[in-house]
Amino acid sequence: MAYLKTLHANSVIVSFPFFMHGRRPPRSTPKRSTPTPAQLAVFVETAEDAGLYVSLRPLLDETSLGEPRNNWRPGRPAAWFASYQKFLLPYARMAQRTHAPTLYVGTEFQDFGNSPRWNGLDRALRRVYAGTLAYANNGHKLHHPSGGRGTQISADAYPDMPQMTAAASVARLTTAWKAWDRIMPRAPCSAR
Repeated sequence: MAYLKTLHANSVIVSFPFFMHGRRPPRSTPKRSTPTPAQLAVFVETAEDAGLYVSLRPLLDETSLGEPRNNWRPGRPAAWFASYQKFLLPYARMAQRTHAPTLYVGTEFQDFGNSPRWNGLDRALRRVYAGTLAYANNGHKLHHPSGGRGTQISADAYPDMPQMTAAASVARLTTAWKAWDRIMPRAPCSAR
C-alpha cells in the first residue's frame, strides 16, 4: 500500500482469477491461484486503512477456456450462472463485511454480458452486499444493460493505437487517449 501511495493512487482494483474446465462445462471454480475471501479481506482492509478506494473484480482465466472470454458464452447458461453465483456469493459477503465500495459482477463477457440472467445474479448479490455492483465491458463497445439492470458499466481500455511506439511522447499519448475517450458513450455509463 505504501508503494501505491507513492504513485499518488487513490484507488485500487483487485482482479482475482476463477476458472472453467474447457469451453462448455457449467462450473466456475477457484484454483490455488484464486485468493480466498478471507485472503482478499486482509488486502481490502489494508487498502482501506491506507485511504484507498477498493474495487473487487472476478476475472475468468482465458487459458482455462481456450479462447478469449469476450468471445465466449456458456453452453448451458442457467447452469453456468448458478455455478458462478455460488462462487461469487462468498466474495460479496466479504465485500460487505469489509465495506469494499465496488464489486464487479462480470468482466469482458461481450457475447452474453446483456443476458437477462445477470439480473438474477445481481438480485442474489444484493441480498448480501449493499455497495456498488459494476460490470466491465471490453473496450468502447458498452452494451446496455451489461451485467444486469442497476450495475455501473465500465470499460477495460484496450484502444487500438497502432501509431504509438515505446518512444511516444506524453503529449502524443494524451492526444490518442483523448481521441479514444471521444468515442466512449456518455452517461449513464462510466469509463474506468
